[in-house]
Amino acid sequence: MLIYRLGFIIDFLSNATFVGFMAGAAVIVSLQQLKGLLGIVNFTSKIQIIPVLSSVVAQRDEVTKKHHSNNSI
Repeated sequence: MLIYRLGFIIDFLSNATFVGFMAGAAVIVSLQQLKGLLGIVNFTSKIQIIPVLSSVVAQRDEVTKKHHSNNSI
């Protein structure tokens, strides 16, 4: 299979390019986990950093209400 032999292409990428790609992927995954971490119901389906952060800021009242209701018990 040809697809299994394409691993040599990674040798042509610089280490900085590879590290940058991995860091970007980690940031995207981390931002998408904010929904579950903060308990936000209406979260954006986009993966860009600006829409995700604006969704978190827009839903901060929802997070604050949940936090206060959990502390009052």
